[in-house]
Amino acid sequence: MKKIFKVIVASAFLLCFGNAQNNLDLSSLTKELTGDTKLACEAILCLSAATRPGECAASIAKYFSINAKEWAETIAKRKAFLKLCPVGDGGNDNTFVNLRDNVLVNLRSDCSPESLNSRIQVDIFNFDGGTRKVRINPTLPSGCASLMNHNYTDTKLKYTCSDKFYTSYEWDRGYTTDNKPINKNCWVKE
Repeated sequence: MKKIFKVIVASAFLLCFGNAQNNLDLSSLTKELTGDTKLACEAILCLSAATRPGECAASIAKYFSINAKEWAETIAKRKAFLKLCPVGDGGNDNTFVNLRDNVLVNLRSDCSPESLNSRIQVDIFNFDGGTRKVRINPTLPSGCASLMNHNYTDTKLKYTCSDKFYTSYEWDRGYTTDNKPINKNCWVKE
């Protein structure tokens, strides 16, 4: 799997960024990247892809571990981390630079279906006799919407559940009061 991932990484860089206009040093692709440089390149690819191999776990964990007290500081630190990848600067590929410097740095969380399906929304206005009502949040975070709409990503997700809220009792047991199963995998890949 690691060999396949290295081929995917090299191929993606060649396809997306390997033209003569953006001054990419192709000899750097023949060397194996290490440390944070490797993680930064992997993070760019992994966060942009709809399907992620297991090798993405370390780079995504590293990326989302970059935090600061203020959101603007977090963005600056994440941007500096992603710029460790030796692709994109000095070139004419403004679409890639936009992805790296504007879209990816503004992701507050992972945009995978698993992550989105863990976002529980509580209905604070319509309590049923004091019982909390919940569902999977059907609203796509703005950062994920920007990622899905970017030209260099293939991330396409859709919400497949109804907008119905369930009591916390129903939610916890996984079935409605009339024993119909509750779908908790609302966000799926298109």
